[in-house]
Amino acid sequence: MFFKQRRLFFGAIVLEASAPLHVESDISLRAPSYLLESWQSVQIAPAWLVARSVIPRAIPVHSDESDYFKLYLINPNDFPIRIDYSAHPNGRGTAMIAARAIEVITLPATFACPEGCGGIERPTGSGDSVELMSDFPYLAASVSHSMQLPPLVHVALPER
Repeated sequence: MFFKQRRLFFGAIVLEASAPLHVESDISLRAPSYLLESWQSVQIAPAWLVARSVIPRAIPVHSDESDYFKLYLINPNDFPIRIDYSAHPNGRGTAMIAARAIEVITLPATFACPEGCGGIERPTGSGDSVELMSDFPYLAASVSHSMQLPPLVHVALPER
């Protein structure tokens, strides 16, 4: 994001307005392992989530010990909330998010299978989903970091 011709780096941005806003969804990402910037379109969350949601392809296919992903958890409430997150088959975690705050959690690409997934082969570019649950409104997104691919942003969607 640019402000007064200076580049600003944010983990997540929450905009509140009393009138409709137009938000462009193209972002630029640069990882230390890539010489060029990666441009991609990102889905903009239109409303706060309540109950279950899923971030599709949040976890990069584990191919290097340095692969990881970050969960961005946003609490718009005036009180702290708990968000449980999981990935099939064995990844589980809980985060307490302070009132009106953003929490960033860095997890290894092995989060879903800390002991290994039994040698399942998957094509490069695939990824595992993360499921989230909270009793109060929230937003969530992930950014995956892999030696195989540029960083990818995924937004949580209501579970159907």
